[in-house]
Amino acid sequence: MPSGVRSVHASESDVLAAAMQFLHWSPEVVAWRANTGGARPEDSRVLDAVLGMLKRGENGKAIAQLHGYAKKRGQRVRFGPVGQADIMGYFTAQARHVPHGTILALEVKRHDGKPAADKLSPEQAAFLQAISDAGGIAAVIDDVSVLPAVISGAHCDPCINEPPF
Repeated sequence: MPSGVRSVHASESDVLAAAMQFLHWSPEVVAWRANTGGARPEDSRVLDAVLGMLKRGENGKAIAQLHGYAKKRGQRVRFGPVGQADIMGYFTAQARHVPHGTILALEVKRHDGKPAADKLSPEQAAFLQAISDAGGIAAVIDDVSVLPAVISGAHCDPCINEPPF
C-alpha cells in the first residue's frame, strides 16, 4: 500500500493506486481502471487503429463505441461515458457474500476529512445510482480500509444504496 494512504490527506491517485493493488490480490473481484476523457488525434491513423480494435466483436460489430466519433484530424474524440466510475469490475465465483457476476463500480476521491459522497459530480452520482439500481455494488471511497467491507457487502456507508441481497 502506498505510504500516506491512511493519512489525513491522501491524493486521489494514492487512494486509487492502493485500491487497485488491494483489488488485484482479491480472488473475489476482477477490477480494472476505467479511464474516461477525450483526445484530439493529430494523426487519423491512430483513430483508425482504435476503431479497428473496437470492431473486433462478433460479425464485425463494435464491442464498444467512441462517443463523438471524429474522423477528421484534430477533432475531439470522447471515450467512456461521462460520470463513469474510476474502477469497474465484477464479482467472481469465489465471492462469498455477493452473487458472482455482480458488477462493481468504485468512484475514488481524495482523503481530506470531508465525506467522499459530497465530492461527487451529478454525473458520477447518476452513474453510481444506475449501477446500484441494476443490482450492482456502487461505492464512493476515499480510504482503502473500507474495501474489505464493501466487497463483503457489509459496509454500505459509502454505497449508493443497500446491496441487492
